[in-house]
Amino acid sequence: MLFSLTDTSPKVVIWCTLDQMNLARRAAELSGLTIIAAGSPETGQTGSLAGALGCKPCDDLRAAMVETACDAFVMLAVGEFGMGDGATADTRALDAAHARGVKILSLEPVVADLADWTALGADAPSSIATIVRPLGMVRRARRYHELEEILRDFGPVHSLSLSLAGPRTEGSLAARLLSALDCAGAIIGEPVAVAGTLSARSMRSENRLRSLSGDCAASLRTATGQVGSLMLCDRIARHDLLLTLHGDGGVVRYQTDSLLWLGKDGVPVETSSFGPQSAVTGARLLADELSRQLYPGAAEHGPVRWASVLAAAQAVLLSAATGQVESPETIRRMNGLAG
Repeated sequence: MLFSLTDTSPKVVIWCTLDQMNLARRAAELSGLTIIAAGSPETGQTGSLAGALGCKPCDDLRAAMVETACDAFVMLAVGEFGMGDGATADTRALDAAHARGVKILSLEPVVADLADWTALGADAPSSIATIVRPLGMVRRARRYHELEEILRDFGPVHSLSLSLAGPRTEGSLAARLLSALDCAGAIIGEPVAVAGTLSARSMRSENRLRSLSGDCAASLRTATGQVGSLMLCDRIARHDLLLTLHGDGGVVRYQTDSLLWLGKDGVPVETSSFGPQSAVTGARLLADELSRQLYPGAAEHGPVRWASVLAAAQAVLLSAATGQVESPETIRRMNGLAG
């Protein structure tokens, strides 16, 4: 059993790939978690992973969700979980864990397709949407609540740009796209028109969101004329986040290590420093989030409107393929979801 600091430290099962082992280990150390078991969605990795982390192997994630006594499952990778012929059984396993009071935290989207979403009844009150708690979302980042407080006094936001990047081990391009769309939608509203492009080095398979890797750029427009631009990447060595807002209140810049509000006259209204950039590592960010989720007094965040976010993400992919502006609402209607 690794990192057992006290009898009351949260007990977790880690599900990740071998190249995420150091991320899992360091995040557990920093947040004081006890890893009781670990497994991998990749064939042949579980034994090495569990041995390196000094815990029991978890060969069957579904069975573990039904039976293992723990506080949470931390999924840094998902593999085929929630997809294909096994999706219904996976959903039942999630339900069983939830019924036992076990939290499910996932860095990657468990459902990343609106067709799967509707097939699994994910709009139901007790569903994947409420059971699986996302990790790595911009709106759940360190000190993001301070930006939300500024926005209460800032006035309407007319344009937004968001750059979000880091290594794939700390979040795939798909996860970063969903996170960025969730953040943009919460600030300027849901987009009605989307244009997306992928770089030449980007990869995807069968136009599925989960397979995305590389670089993505997207432009958004809302029904009220607000606009946004997203630039995303899962191929750089360190976490990087820059969110810039323009509106009636001037300019706001939020980064992982700082927050700045400049009034319309260019004079700083509010500034905050969150510490040196060198201290902002993927493991530190993950540990902060795990602590907020697993220890008493965890802050509540607004819900992710997954159906809308997935529709926008699929519109980005479709636009990248067609070269045309696409409508998330059309994607929703194609999958039997009302606007």
